[in-house]
Amino acid sequence: MHNNGGIVIVQVKKVVAHGSLDPRLVTIPGIYVDYVVVADEGDHEQAFGCKFDPTLCGDRRAPEDTGGEALPLSAKKIIGRRGALMLKEDVVVNLGGSSRICGGRSR
Repeated sequence: MHNNGGIVIVQVKKVVAHGSLDPRLVTIPGIYVDYVVVADEGDHEQAFGCKFDPTLCGDRRAPEDTGGEALPLSAKKIIGRRGALMLKEDVVVNLGGSSRICGGRSR
């Protein structure tokens, strides 16, 4: 949150009355928030380029492999495979969003 004098800005769909939310469902306590930005529905994305995907937050399981073309061998595929080898069960990882190396099938 506050790191080296940083500022915390949160984006919300709407501002609600104090006490109207279950405090156990609030991720960031208000005392840590410097600014609140109310975003229009069109600007409120769960992730880059994604309005809402219940599989990203665990509300629904992603479908099993649906087939498709295998990715050709490339530097990105090798990096993706190497990263996958380092994954362990019950570990949280940040996949980032600037390099799409996991799209498609890898064999």
